[in-house]
Parts: sequence; C-alpha cells; structure tokens
Amino acid sequence: MAKAISPATGQSYGIGRVCPAWGVPRSSVYAADTFAARYTTAWLVEKNGFQSSLDIRAAWLNTYLSHAASSSKVSRKPGAI
Repeated sequence: MAKAISPATGQSYGIGRVCPAWGVPRSSVYAADTFAARYTTAWLVEKNGFQSSLDIRAAWLNTYLSHAASSSKVSRKPGAI
C-alpha cells in the first residue's frame, strides 16, 4: 500500500502515512521486508537440500520447461496415443 500511487497527488503514499493509518510501527514493515529478502535469497532449508527457494523454483521451472519442450505433440483424435 505504501508504494501505491495516490490519485489526487500522483505520488506514492509512503510508509510514513500508511503505518499510522494501519496502527503498526514502521519498524515492523522494515523487518518484514528484510526477512522476506533474506529468506528468499540466503536461507537454505534442509528439506530442500540446502538450496534457496529461488534456486528450487529455478530448477523446477527448468525441468518443467525442458520436459514440455521435449514431449511429443498431442493428437486431438481419440485413441491416437
């Protein structure tokens, strides 16, 4: 919401205006942003083989796209396969 553009002024609302309206301290917003950035880039989770979530997503996408590209064309005729 803080990055949203005000239709009246054409400027972003900013964290300084949004946080008091929501009743949360600005430090909570900064902490959440820092946590999200750190988690998605640096934290390595054991269940994912100690790879970051970005690496897991990239590997899945690469596998999915290569499989889709190598699959044969599908026929619309019943029983063609």
